[in-house]
Amino acid sequence: MLFYGAADAGYAAAAYLVAAPGAAAVLVAPRATLLPEVAGWDRRHRAARRLDFTSRYGYAPEMTEGAGNVWVIHDPLNLPDAAHAALFRRPWTTVLHARRTGEATERALRATKALEPVLTEAMDGSLTPVSWARAWRGRRANPAYLRQTLAAAAGHPRREIGICRSVAQRLRAPRYINRLAELTAAEAAAAS
Repeated sequence: MLFYGAADAGYAAAAYLVAAPGAAAVLVAPRATLLPEVAGWDRRHRAARRLDFTSRYGYAPEMTEGAGNVWVIHDPLNLPDAAHAALFRRPWTTVLHARRTGEATERALRATKALEPVLTEAMDGSLTPVSWARAWRGRRANPAYLRQTLAAAAGHPRREIGICRSVAQRLRAPRYINRLAELTAAEAAAAS
């Protein structure tokens, strides 16, 4: 049995594990808790902070006790999600990084067609960091991901050139071909 949830539904998927010992879960950017004393740094879901996070179902990492495998997928560059993911430190938990997805990790997994193979492998127990990396390579053809990666490299011409060269060779994308020409011309002008 596999439970799946993203963001606050990731918290809910962890809660279901309490009632299904041995079940597995894929949690995408889950919230560990919204208890202000533990997660006061997370300013999202302010209305939910008034709920009881002190009972048996109050702390998602503890609710995974008795689970089979638990995989936590998140963007380590998104600080609130990274902090929540860091609280899932049990030996049966594997943390997988989906860099540059921000608050839209689940949407990025769907857009890159990584979600379905990840869930399939999680269901049969074969999901590993290596198979995750294989599935997550789909991001290299995703326009939104490529735009974010190029934007993050702004101000670093060598990085921008490397990104544009890679995308231009693999996808023949005019935007990246033109930007590569601009960057290499600027680099040549600066060298002379």
